[in-house]
Amino acid sequence: MGDLDTYLGMEIHRDRANGILSLNQAAYTRKILETHGFGDGALYKTPMDSKTVYTVNAEGQADEATVKDYQGMVGSLLYLAVYSRPDILYAVVKLSQFSTNPSLIHLAAVKRIFRYLRSCPDLGITYSRDGGEQLVGYTDANWGGGNVAEDGRRSTSAYIFTLGGGPISWSSKRQHTVATSSCEAEYIGQCNAAKEAVWLRLLLREVGYPLEGPTTVFADNKSAIALASNPVYHGRSRHIDIQYHYTREKVNDDTIQLLYLPTLEMVADGLTKPLDQIKHNRFLGLLGLSGNRAP
Repeated sequence: MGDLDTYLGMEIHRDRANGILSLNQAAYTRKILETHGFGDGALYKTPMDSKTVYTVNAEGQADEATVKDYQGMVGSLLYLAVYSRPDILYAVVKLSQFSTNPSLIHLAAVKRIFRYLRSCPDLGITYSRDGGEQLVGYTDANWGGGNVAEDGRRSTSAYIFTLGGGPISWSSKRQHTVATSSCEAEYIGQCNAAKEAVWLRLLLREVGYPLEGPTTVFADNKSAIALASNPVYHGRSRHIDIQYHYTREKVNDDTIQLLYLPTLEMVADGLTKPLDQIKHNRFLGLLGLSGNRAP
């Protein structure tokens, strides 16, 4: 039947001579733009306003019909964010938290994501044989990311793993417990990244690509790295749930190694908070997403 060129809305482009594989959902993106009425209008350079605080009890609650529209838009965006567009993942995950009772502020924020997508519908992931043969991870956390009491002050943690010069796995989610410090928030995020690293290593081995040596996971908090690497049970970490010390075990058995990376070079930073235009453009470059963008 020939080379695979489409799969569940994913477009696949191969350049075997140069060892390049590109993935995007341009057709799906244009379809949902038309479906939800964003075929024209204003464009945005970022998917989310970096200064707006989104709360549960925002004024101007939407009516029942608008709630259904909101849920439909969020659902279509989630499919896109999970499979090929990590650049919108934080914004979509954040706004999905208000799906049962959105306000007009949340509705405007979702519409902004669509207008951002219209400025770059064919942005996608490119892998190459020269992009590196090692699995590399990045983990970050935004301590108290909600910044409001209604959100429970729970931090947002994220990770992203790359192989062949492009991202293959990414996640952004609120933590299940309240972190009492930035170190603890990062430590919890490192645990989630360590679990994903172990799973990816097993998956790669199953498909005939066993990895030798530990998988490098970059983090931007030196205290959290020290906490994961030092077997001494620190008094300040006594209250941390024992499950999060899983990272220490994986560091000790050489499954992963944690290395420091400055925040400006941290790929996962854009999965924990909204960014301004300059930082967002840098985030796209670090992700390795490519494609045409509106000027």
